[in-house]
Amino acid sequence: MEMINVNERLVVIKRKNMSDMHIRCDSALKGNGGNVTSGFTYLLKARIGTKSSAAYIHSIVNVTLIPLNVTQGHNGTKGYKATYLDGKNTTRTRYNLTLKEKDPNGTCFVILLEKNNREAGCELLVPASKRITDIPQICEKYYTNNCTGNSTQIYERDCRYDKLDTNVVGC
Repeated sequence: MEMINVNERLVVIKRKNMSDMHIRCDSALKGNGGNVTSGFTYLLKARIGTKSSAAYIHSIVNVTLIPLNVTQGHNGTKGYKATYLDGKNTTRTRYNLTLKEKDPNGTCFVILLEKNNREAGCELLVPASKRITDIPQICEKYYTNNCTGNSTQIYERDCRYDKLDTNVVGC
């Protein structure tokens, strides 16, 4: 999963077919260290609410990579499914993420996000430095043509991504 090679914050631009319609400014930042065998630590952040004054929440998750038995992409490399648990002990949700499309430069990604409650949908992500540029056509086209359901804009111009990590050790 080439997304693990991105060392800056990944920003969710839009999402299809998910019930959490009130979440905005969703992002993920990889922590230091980690590898394909041991997994990676990510800081997840999101704004709970559509108003710019709404509070941001965060969680730290451990992402494990599971090799897929299918070949992804045009170069014949095997892909991975990323999986992690998030939430409180009694209400933890398992998330499985599978990379469906990316551009060759690693500036956009479309993933299939599946929850253990059988809810599933697509997300279109970009590195934070690319959030105000045009989405590469390969990702936009895949998202539009292959992801079903209503699309929700997650990124908004008033999203705050900088200086949100100062209170979280290790990020």
